[in-house]
Amino acid sequence: MKPQPNSFVKIIFCLIVLLLGQHASAQEKIFNEKGIVNYISNENYYLRFNNTDNIEVGDTIYLKGKENKSNSLKFSSVNYTPTFVVNFKSSTSILTTLLGEEKPVVKTEVFSFRVPKKADVNQKDSLLVQAENQNTPISSSQSKGDSTDVKSVTSQEHLYGRFTLFDDYIVSNADSHISRMGARLNLGVKNIGNSRFSFDSYISYQHYLRSKNPRNAPASFVGLYSLAFSYEGPKQFKASLGRAINVKLSSIGATDGIQLEKKFKKIYLGTVAGFRPSFKNYLMDFNLFQSGLYAGFEHTAALIQSQTTIGFIDQQNHGKTDRRYLAFQHSTSLRNNLTFFTSAEIDLFERLSNAQTRNTLKPTSLYLSLNYRVTKKISLFGSYDNRRNVMYYQTYFDILDELNAFNFVRQGMRFRVNFRITKSISLSGAYNARMNRSEKSFDNLQGTLSFNRIPGIGGSFILSYNNNLTTYMKNQIYAARYNHNLSKFNGSFAVYFRVLHYKYLKLSLENPYQYYGGFELTKNFKKNYNFAFNVEYYKQKFHNTVRFNVRLSKTIK
Repeated sequence: MKPQPNSFVKIIFCLIVLLLGQHASAQEKIFNEKGIVNYISNENYYLRFNNTDNIEVGDTIYLKGKENKSNSLKFSSVNYTPTFVVNFKSSTSILTTLLGEEKPVVKTEVFSFRVPKKADVNQKDSLLVQAENQNTPISSSQSKGDSTDVKSVTSQEHLYGRFTLFDDYIVSNADSHISRMGARLNLGVKNIGNSRFSFDSYISYQHYLRSKNPRNAPASFVGLYSLAFSYEGPKQFKASLGRAINVKLSSIGATDGIQLEKKFKKIYLGTVAGFRPSFKNYLMDFNLFQSGLYAGFEHTAALIQSQTTIGFIDQQNHGKTDRRYLAFQHSTSLRNNLTFFTSAEIDLFERLSNAQTRNTLKPTSLYLSLNYRVTKKISLFGSYDNRRNVMYYQTYFDILDELNAFNFVRQGMRFRVNFRITKSISLSGAYNARMNRSEKSFDNLQGTLSFNRIPGIGGSFILSYNNNLTTYMKNQIYAARYNHNLSKFNGSFAVYFRVLHYKYLKLSLENPYQYYGGFELTKNFKKNYNFAFNVEYYKQKFHNTVRFNVRLSKTIK
């Protein structure tokens, strides 16, 4: 029997009634050091302390004032949330990886705690140490070890974001030019007006000017990737309204609607109800309703952090089932020497050739990744990706037979090794491959040799090699790049050069070398403004091309 289109909506909103819970208990640790977020890269956070003598690799670093986390530590009337795990350390700095959803900005205060070595350490001493460092008064009931819970202080409002204007201009002596102008805005407010409400957004706009405009090429594009209000209530309740991606079940993509979550100690339950973005332009489409339920388990300790989520998702088009599937996501970090992530989907519904439907159990995607730090000098990474064509039975109703006939299984594998030979010399190698069924469609080999803090001149010098092989072409890329920081100028510059040689495997055409040379300059101004300029010259047999890129950005923190 085919389920009614709106039956799943009723199930979704019934979950709201269940969203009640408990506070988590506090743990006893002693305050150790206070530091700040000093620098943020794509994958890591760099924290600075006065000293790191009592901080060890694998320790957890905390943020202050996050009262809604079940695994928070409480000292006096302030909560501390586990936010980072330590990978490496020096005498005053540590390199960390983010644990949860919160993304602190530069200069955010962070705190280190240590577990007492003796089990009989008095709680009063612990609180006195905390009060001395934070200037927080301790009530007499707390100093006597009273376990009465004190209401947490509401977090202060925090505005963050980044606004960028850019122009990418390409001109060629083949009588053609392209200009791509645009702007990107990532803006958010945490705890609006010192309340429990927050706001986050990420919007991109691009406009194209072409001397030779291809047919049907868009003149502009607006990407609305995130635009949502969120609420973090008491007793571990969360809600969001707008366009947002649920990081605990990211494979379902963005949802324009409402998302609710309730945590019961280490277990959490959630619901998603809204609309998928349009397949054509990523704008809102009220015909693409989707809803789902998910549940998960979260564990955080000194040596291991893990999170597991499983969800049931029903997607519709004009009120008819488009796709119905199970989604699974798991991540584990062990002393941050080993990080494992997996995501999988299993379809539960399909439409037969005679327009009848039936329930099924068909795996459609699997992704695995493993990052292992063998020693301080050697780290390994590997991933495997296996995907089938996903069937949206209503969206692609007219071409279902064709999609079923070419139901390719796409597989991908990636391996990477990084080896730090000395403090200033490092070597890395990577291999990537993609396959359709058993036929290899892409093969890639990469190698990089880096020299940092070059004697006499400073800066860094990078040599790289890239070999690509596809079903119709083979190419090789040789590249060299030199970067140098300009401390007095408060910026940096870089020069680079690349050589590309390619060959068509099934054509007897002469393919000359192509040469690229470029220069980059960045400058930091007061009030967190940054200016970047890049010019690149590209030479080949038939025509030459010059590319200019200008970018101005403002960071809000």
